[in-house]
Amino acid sequence: MKLRNTLILNTFFYVVFTSFFIFGLISCAKKEVITDLDFQKNLLSGTGGYNNTFHIWKVDSMNNNGVVQNVKSIITTWTFYRNGNFERSDGYKGIWQLPTLKDLSLKFTGITPNVISNKFQIVDLNSAQLHIKYDSASVKQDVYLIINN
Repeated sequence: MKLRNTLILNTFFYVVFTSFFIFGLISCAKKEVITDLDFQKNLLSGTGGYNNTFHIWKVDSMNNNGVVQNVKSIITTWTFYRNGNFERSDGYKGIWQLPTLKDLSLKFTGITPNVISNKFQIVDLNSAQLHIKYDSASVKQDVYLIINN
């Protein structure tokens, strides 16, 4: 009788221990590894999660063709939404894309009948600042933005 009780007790502890072990393995948090490109998109426009669906960037300084612009007269903010839309406080809006880590494509819509596309080079992007360059035949522009939200 004592051997039977001991065997039942051992079996019970074995089942409980095994159940907890299996439950622990199954319920372990799995890390989702994101690509560098997705990380850049998160920095630019938010993760898309609760209350993180856009980022507002304020122009801190800029120069056009080597001439420093007075940002106090500009005071423009650029809002990048996680769904791919963007808008600026001066009325320009459109769609943004980040095809590579260093390329930011903006398609401006709604201002003129034609869609205007600009390709900016990302010089620096982190959680506090964004530095982009635009270089065409007639315009060379550096824009420095700081996070505003």
